[in-house]
Amino acid sequence: TALVGAVVLLLLAAGMGCTPGTPGPDSPTTSTTSTSSGATTTTVVGSEGLVIGAVAPVPGSPGGAYLYYPSETPSSRLIVFVHGGQGSLGSIWELPWWTQGLTGEGWHVASVDYRRMTATPAAASDVADSIRHLSSTLGIDGQDIVLFGHSLGAHPASLVAYGANSGQAFGTEVGAYVALAPVHQLWGLANASYF
Repeated sequence: TALVGAVVLLLLAAGMGCTPGTPGPDSPTTSTTSTSSGATTTTVVGSEGLVIGAVAPVPGSPGGAYLYYPSETPSSRLIVFVHGGQGSLGSIWELPWWTQGLTGEGWHVASVDYRRMTATPAAASDVADSIRHLSSTLGIDGQDIVLFGHSLGAHPASLVAYGANSGQAFGTEVGAYVALAPVHQLWGLANASYF
Protein backbone atom coordinates (compact mmCIF):
# COMPACT_ATOMS: atom_id res chain seq x y z
CA THR A 1 0.00 0.00 0.00
CA ALA A 2 2.93 2.35 0.60
CA LEU A 3 4.06 1.95 -3.00
CA VAL A 4 0.54 2.59 -4.29
CA GLY A 5 0.27 5.73 -2.13
CA ALA A 6 3.63 7.02 -3.36
CA VAL A 7 2.63 6.45 -6.98
CA VAL A 8 -0.69 8.24 -6.43
CA LEU A 9 1.06 11.23 -4.87
CA LEU A 10 3.59 11.44 -7.69
CA LEU A 11 0.84 11.18 -10.31
CA LEU A 12 -1.09 13.93 -8.55
CA ALA A 13 2.01 16.08 -8.51
CA ALA A 14 2.52 15.59 -12.22
CA GLY A 15 -1.09 16.51 -12.94
CA MET A 16 -1.27 19.57 -10.70
CA GLY A 17 0.97 21.76 -12.84
CA CYS A 18 3.36 22.33 -9.94
CA THR A 19 6.96 23.14 -10.70
CA PRO A 20 9.65 22.42 -8.13
CA GLY A 21 11.80 25.27 -9.43
CA THR A 22 9.55 28.08 -8.23
CA PRO A 23 10.80 30.30 -5.39
CA GLY A 24 10.49 28.80 -1.94
CA PRO A 25 11.85 29.34 1.57
CA ASP A 26 15.37 30.52 2.20
CA SER A 27 17.94 28.26 3.79
CA PRO A 28 17.41 27.46 7.47
CA THR A 29 19.21 29.11 10.36
CA THR A 30 20.24 27.53 13.64
CA SER A 31 19.54 28.82 17.13
CA THR A 32 21.25 27.42 20.21
CA THR A 33 19.93 27.70 23.76
CA SER A 34 21.37 26.58 27.08
CA THR A 35 19.26 24.95 29.79
CA SER A 36 19.62 25.28 33.56
CA SER A 37 21.25 21.84 33.66
CA GLY A 38 24.04 23.13 31.42
CA ALA A 39 22.92 21.05 28.44
CA THR A 40 22.75 22.80 25.10
CA THR A 41 19.92 22.18 22.66
CA THR A 42 19.99 23.17 19.03
CA THR A 43 16.82 23.78 17.04
CA VAL A 44 16.91 24.37 13.32
CA VAL A 45 14.36 26.95 12.25
CA GLY A 46 13.67 27.93 8.66
CA SER A 47 13.86 31.61 7.81
CA GLU A 48 10.11 31.42 7.08
CA GLY A 49 9.49 30.72 10.78
CA LEU A 50 8.68 27.00 10.68
CA VAL A 51 10.42 24.65 13.08
CA ILE A 52 12.07 21.82 11.15
CA GLY A 53 11.66 18.25 12.40
CA ALA A 54 10.24 19.19 15.80
CA VAL A 55 6.71 19.38 17.17
CA ALA A 56 5.40 22.95 16.99
CA PRO A 57 1.97 24.36 17.89
CA VAL A 58 -0.27 25.98 15.32
CA PRO A 59 -0.82 29.62 16.32
CA GLY A 60 -4.38 30.21 17.50
CA SER A 61 -5.38 26.54 17.32
CA PRO A 62 -6.27 24.72 20.58
CA GLY A 63 -5.42 21.26 19.24
CA GLY A 64 -3.23 21.77 16.19
CA ALA A 65 0.45 20.89 16.04
CA TYR A 66 2.76 19.95 13.22
CA LEU A 67 6.07 18.46 12.14
CA TYR A 68 7.65 20.17 9.15
CA TYR A 69 10.27 18.87 6.73
CA PRO A 70 11.36 21.27 3.98
CA SER A 71 11.93 20.37 0.36
CA GLU A 72 15.54 19.84 -0.59
CA THR A 73 15.04 22.25 -3.50
CA PRO A 74 13.16 25.57 -3.80
CA SER A 75 9.51 24.58 -3.99
CA SER A 76 5.91 25.74 -3.83
CA ARG A 77 4.42 22.29 -3.22
CA LEU A 78 3.23 20.89 0.10
CA ILE A 79 2.01 17.50 1.32
CA VAL A 80 0.02 17.58 4.56
CA PHE A 81 -0.26 14.17 6.25
CA VAL A 82 -3.00 13.45 8.81
CA HIS A 83 -2.26 10.35 10.90
CA GLY A 84 -4.74 7.71 12.00
CA GLY A 85 -4.93 6.05 15.38
CA GLN A 86 -8.47 4.99 16.37
CA GLY A 87 -9.24 8.27 18.09
CA SER A 88 -6.94 7.89 21.08
CA LEU A 89 -3.73 6.57 19.53
CA GLY A 90 -1.63 7.86 16.67
CA SER A 91 1.01 10.53 16.45
CA ILE A 92 2.38 13.12 14.06
CA TRP A 93 5.63 11.14 14.25
CA GLU A 94 3.93 8.35 12.26
CA LEU A 95 4.76 10.08 8.99
CA PRO A 96 5.32 7.35 6.37
CA TRP A 97 8.94 7.08 5.28
CA TRP A 98 8.00 7.35 1.62
CA THR A 99 6.03 10.53 2.26
CA GLN A 100 8.87 12.19 4.15
CA GLY A 101 11.19 10.98 1.37
CA LEU A 102 9.31 13.17 -1.11
CA THR A 103 11.30 16.15 0.19
CA GLY A 104 13.94 14.93 -2.26
CA GLU A 105 11.37 15.19 -5.06
CA GLY A 106 10.63 18.88 -4.47
CA TRP A 107 7.87 18.69 -1.84
CA HIS A 108 7.57 20.33 1.55
CA VAL A 109 6.08 17.73 3.91
CA ALA A 110 4.16 18.30 7.13
CA SER A 111 2.44 15.93 9.53
CA VAL A 112 -0.37 17.54 11.50
CA ASP A 113 -2.10 16.64 14.74
CA TYR A 114 -5.69 17.17 15.80
CA ARG A 115 -7.92 16.85 18.85
CA ARG A 116 -8.90 13.25 19.34
CA MET A 117 -11.86 11.83 21.24
CA THR A 118 -13.75 15.02 20.47
CA ALA A 119 -16.41 16.03 18.00
CA THR A 120 -15.26 15.57 14.41
CA PRO A 121 -15.55 19.27 13.51
CA ALA A 122 -12.96 20.07 16.20
CA ALA A 123 -10.48 17.62 14.65
CA ALA A 124 -11.19 18.94 11.16
CA SER A 125 -10.78 22.53 12.38
CA ASP A 126 -7.32 21.65 13.72
CA VAL A 127 -6.34 20.17 10.36
CA ALA A 128 -7.68 23.23 8.53
CA ASP A 129 -5.86 25.60 10.93
CA SER A 130 -2.61 23.72 10.31
CA ILE A 131 -3.04 23.91 6.53
CA ARG A 132 -3.78 27.64 6.69
CA HIS A 133 -0.74 28.26 8.90
CA LEU A 134 1.64 26.24 6.73
CA SER A 135 0.20 27.64 3.49
CA SER A 136 0.45 31.27 4.57
CA THR A 137 3.87 30.89 6.18
CA LEU A 138 5.33 29.14 3.13
CA GLY A 139 3.39 31.23 0.62
CA ILE A 140 1.90 28.13 -1.03
CA ASP A 141 -1.41 28.31 -2.87
CA GLY A 142 -4.09 25.82 -1.86
CA GLN A 143 -4.08 24.26 -5.34
CA ASP A 144 -0.46 23.18 -4.73
CA ILE A 145 -1.29 21.29 -1.52
CA VAL A 146 -1.99 17.55 -1.33
CA LEU A 147 -3.90 16.55 1.80
CA PHE A 148 -3.21 12.91 2.73
CA GLY A 149 -5.38 11.22 5.37
CA HIS A 150 -4.56 7.81 6.83
CA SER A 151 -7.13 5.58 8.53
CA LEU A 152 -9.10 7.65 11.07
CA GLY A 153 -7.16 10.74 9.96
CA ALA A 154 -8.84 10.39 6.56
CA HIS A 155 -12.13 11.46 8.11
CA PRO A 156 -11.22 14.98 9.36
CA ALA A 157 -9.03 15.38 6.26
CA SER A 158 -11.97 14.54 3.99
CA LEU A 159 -14.16 17.05 5.80
CA VAL A 160 -11.55 19.73 5.17
CA ALA A 161 -11.00 18.69 1.54
CA TYR A 162 -14.69 18.69 0.70
CA GLY A 163 -15.85 21.51 2.96
CA ALA A 164 -18.25 19.36 4.96
CA ASN A 165 -18.90 21.64 7.93
CA SER A 166 -22.67 21.75 8.20
CA GLY A 167 -22.76 23.02 4.64
CA GLN A 168 -19.92 25.51 5.16
CA ALA A 169 -16.26 25.26 4.27
CA PHE A 170 -13.48 25.09 6.87
CA GLY A 171 -11.89 28.13 5.25
CA THR A 172 -9.01 26.39 3.53
CA GLU A 173 -8.42 24.85 0.14
CA VAL A 174 -6.39 21.90 -1.11
CA GLY A 175 -5.57 20.88 -4.66
CA ALA A 176 -5.87 17.13 -4.10
CA TYR A 177 -6.94 14.69 -1.43
CA VAL A 178 -5.66 11.13 -0.94
CA ALA A 179 -7.16 8.65 1.54
CA LEU A 180 -5.29 5.52 2.58
CA ALA A 181 -7.46 2.95 4.39
CA PRO A 182 -10.18 5.55 4.97
CA VAL A 183 -12.94 5.18 7.49
CA HIS A 184 -16.49 4.58 6.30
CA GLN A 185 -17.59 8.22 6.42
CA LEU A 186 -16.11 8.78 2.95
CA TRP A 187 -19.02 6.80 1.52
CA GLY A 188 -21.43 9.20 3.21
CA LEU A 189 -19.58 12.15 1.74
CA ALA A 190 -19.86 10.63 -1.72
CA ASN A 191 -23.61 10.18 -1.23
CA ALA A 192 -23.89 13.80 -0.10
CA SER A 193 -22.30 14.89 -3.40
CA TYR A 194 -19.16 16.37 -1.84
CA PHE A 195 -17.24 14.56 -4.57
